[in-house]
Amino acid sequence: MYSDTQALSLRTRSRPAVRTAMGEVAIIIGFMSYYIPSEYAVHPAILLAWKVLLYVTATFGGIMLLVSGRINRRNVTILSYYFWLFIAVRFLAGNGELKLGSFIQCTGLFAFLEYLLQTRDTRTVMKYFLIAGVAVSLIHFASFLVYMDTVGGMLQVMRYRGGRVIGLQDQNYYFLTYDNDSVHFFVTIIVLLFYYSVYYNSEAIVYFSAYSAFVLFMYYYKMAATAIVASTYLVGVLAYLYVMRRNRQSVPSLLCNYRLSILGGIAAEIVPLMIVGNAALGSIVAVLGKSVTFSGRDRVWAGSVLYFLRNPIFGMGIEDNAITAQRIGINHCHNLVLEHLYRGGIVAMFLFLFMLKMYAPPKPDKYKTAIFCAGIIAFFITAAFDWRMYVPLPFLLFVFNYYANREEELPV
Repeated sequence: MYSDTQALSLRTRSRPAVRTAMGEVAIIIGFMSYYIPSEYAVHPAILLAWKVLLYVTATFGGIMLLVSGRINRRNVTILSYYFWLFIAVRFLAGNGELKLGSFIQCTGLFAFLEYLLQTRDTRTVMKYFLIAGVAVSLIHFASFLVYMDTVGGMLQVMRYRGGRVIGLQDQNYYFLTYDNDSVHFFVTIIVLLFYYSVYYNSEAIVYFSAYSAFVLFMYYYKMAATAIVASTYLVGVLAYLYVMRRNRQSVPSLLCNYRLSILGGIAAEIVPLMIVGNAALGSIVAVLGKSVTFSGRDRVWAGSVLYFLRNPIFGMGIEDNAITAQRIGINHCHNLVLEHLYRGGIVAMFLFLFMLKMYAPPKPDKYKTAIFCAGIIAFFITAAFDWRMYVPLPFLLFVFNYYANREEELPV
């Protein structure tokens, strides 16, 4: 039995540990809030609570970064980028809607992560993020296993053409979103799992392998073409880097150049726009069960370019989905470059590229940068055919790349 004095002493010493544990859980839940499920996947009350948690996380991140006086030039470029897309275009061009909630959501994630990385070591923040991301991913994987042989997955609705029903929609929807779009949630996790296993805990390579294998299985099983190409490239390059981890200087410089990866990524966005409809592609895309029109994206891209040319500086703004669908045939442009040009014009594209430039590591480590560049290229591959600006998670690759390259060299 403890005396009253001893019991008080124990409680006093335990409080910091309790507060630390509560803080860790809060950070993990904060990251989890950004892996928001689709509205068809959960009860409306759960979805509402999830969104509230997301805005609490975003607001907390913004307040803490502001109060701590840690705002820097990178933060300003992020604010400028999203301010232009979600707020400024509405007033300057008179187009679209005011998206204050989306502005808070996206900038808040960057603020939350920046504050954590500036006040904690990179390993700890990466661990929190991985716990959160893997936890929600497992729910998504479970929904895939349950609905993998169901047409449409969790969302079984009719497709219409010309006002007539032509059958069930052929996309496969699961907990987070549909098959191709879901890769945006997983790229960052795959990269960070690999980095964590190489630099912090070699045993984590088992989790990286299992996670990557299931992601590949999921996309190949459903023949999700864009996700197959991106995830195969990513896992293939990371597997090569794992083999080369003892001989890092032999890794080709082409895989280690951050700026070159950005340029290559932008090229990956533009090339499909130039070759869509080319008959020579027929035999290639047929392997993945697709057409030379990239599943009808030729019409969407042509419409996006047409409306961009009507207002090339400011763009059309963030519109109601129905208006966008009426103009280009669907509610988004299915291409990162066109989405920027259509929504925010040339200014939006410039701010986006400038934001990425600001996250270029001042003194990049060759091997570390190669790991993140693999993810960056994979992201751009997916964004060439499917991308929405409301999902900022892939951009965290650029943030982690910057801070990982500021760490002292760690043993393998």
